[in-house]
Amino acid sequence: MEPVKGGNLANLPEDAKAVFDALHGGSPTSYAIRYAVGFEGIMMVLSGMSDIAQMMDNISFIKDFCPLNDEELSAVEQVREIFKAKNMIPCTACRYCVDSCPEHIAIPDLFACMNAKNMFHNWNTD
Repeated sequence: MEPVKGGNLANLPEDAKAVFDALHGGSPTSYAIRYAVGFEGIMMVLSGMSDIAQMMDNISFIKDFCPLNDEELSAVEQVREIFKAKNMIPCTACRYCVDSCPEHIAIPDLFACMNAKNMFHNWNTD
């Protein structure tokens, strides 16, 4: 569930995107989902999609599934290290915490702002 981390792994910072672009083999989303599907015993991976283009991308690499090769696994590790160095708050914006917050604070929105600052050096988010 959530192999693309609430969409965060589809919209990568430039340094992380460059690692996957150098492979010339797929979208950042494809590597995230193929990574998750590649574990032994995995029977299903749920990926939220918001348009036909995202659905077509997912179908393109799952239809004839091929696990990540060593070069791709190395790239995933490099991207993981890039994210780790950015000190991101690991929030997928599921909003479960908002309903239970006694002060009704939009916690995921605040986390998104902080993550945008850390990732893109910008206080504005999409």
